[in-house]
Amino acid sequence: MQDSHLIYSGYVQGASHIAKGMPCEDYAACYADDHIAVAVISDGHGDKNCFRSAKGANIACLSAIEKTKEIFESFDEVNFEFQNSPKRVITELEKSIIYLWNQKVQEDLLDNPIMESELQELDKYVAETLRSGKKQSKVYGCTLIMAVILKEYWFAIQIGDGKCVASYDNGIYRQPIPADMEGCIGNRSTSICGSDAFENFRYYYGTDLPSAVFVASDGVDESFDENGLNKCYYSVAAILKSYDSEIYHQKMTEILNKISSGGSGDDVSIACIVSKDKELRKPMATSKQVAQKMQQLYNTLRDVEERYIELENKKKELEAIVRNLNTVKEQLKDLSRQFVSAKDIKRNVDKYWESVGTEIEDNHEIMEYEPILNRAEMNSE
Repeated sequence: MQDSHLIYSGYVQGASHIAKGMPCEDYAACYADDHIAVAVISDGHGDKNCFRSAKGANIACLSAIEKTKEIFESFDEVNFEFQNSPKRVITELEKSIIYLWNQKVQEDLLDNPIMESELQELDKYVAETLRSGKKQSKVYGCTLIMAVILKEYWFAIQIGDGKCVASYDNGIYRQPIPADMEGCIGNRSTSICGSDAFENFRYYYGTDLPSAVFVASDGVDESFDENGLNKCYYSVAAILKSYDSEIYHQKMTEILNKISSGGSGDDVSIACIVSKDKELRKPMATSKQVAQKMQQLYNTLRDVEERYIELENKKKELEAIVRNLNTVKEQLKDLSRQFVSAKDIKRNVDKYWESVGTEIEDNHEIMEYEPILNRAEMNSE
């Protein structure tokens, strides 16, 4: 597989972790030989009670690769077994990874016992439990996602949050591992340190070999919507196929830092396997993405239609008002002309009766009034 596929793994400390003086709790690793290619990441729990989760993530990734390599040492035998009963082999692999992780955690606890200084920030009950020697593996709590590609099939396993994304040469990008709708909600996540870790593992197996497969922590997928995430992975794979290792790792470190600083702020980790031969296609819009765009367009269209109808009704009202205004204006012009003429007559009549010594009727206020229309408007056609 090392002749037919490129592999990459990388992780960086999150922008928010840097600001708070917290360590990087993500880890990523990859491996390839003649038979298999492996990409794996682990995300330590951002919880003060899991104060050794960075170490736990490191152990999880290395344990996953170690057990996967061990299984495929007898390649022909396990390959036959895998193709006939993938579920059984995958579940045995999950169990062996959990067992090895717990074993290595216990070894680390023997070499590095929990110090009193590590307990100062914890709740009293948690601190007392750890002092008694119980549940100490939980301080190493972390997630795990691993993808493995072989020549005729591939599989992926996961516990906790984060995402596995596979891209195909027809431009389809999908998330093949079933989502955990109960254990991974909001800030809650299942963990390899849990007593029910085996029950919480999910997996995918298929013969639909992808052009590339990516595994990443939630610090990555929370920085994008689905379309943006797929575009990000396309760029990651395209860069991997375009540059040699040294330049690629430099560019990927820059990309990971930008993802964190411009997105979630969390630690970010990505590992991927990219085919050298299969065509790498830009992501095709999914039915869901197109449906969302249609919904946005529909909502905007309906809003504008309602505004149009409202304005059309107001236009009709306005046209009626204009018609009434013109009618009233004509009436006003006629009355104004009559009023001006009547004032002239009144002045002449008053002038005559004053000349013969007869008292006149004084309506000074009315005689002083000027119609709002001037003479030019009154006389216009």
